[in-house]
Amino acid sequence: MPNVYKTVYHLPLQESLHMASISNVLSTCGGLACALLIDRVGRRRWAMACFIISGILFAALAFMAQAAHGP
Repeated sequence: MPNVYKTVYHLPLQESLHMASISNVLSTCGGLACALLIDRVGRRRWAMACFIISGILFAALAFMAQAAHGP
């Protein structure tokens, strides 16, 4: 992952390693939160929320990519 930050986003090595560490910690926290909350919230609502949030994030990514590269 640090290689992606370094080559794609042109970050220095130290900052790339820092971003990769943050990404790993947040992924672990998200997985733990999912494991602890999924039975309280319900699997159907959890899955629907994940699909909706993913769709919004992909739309934002597509918009940013189009804005960066032009029409």
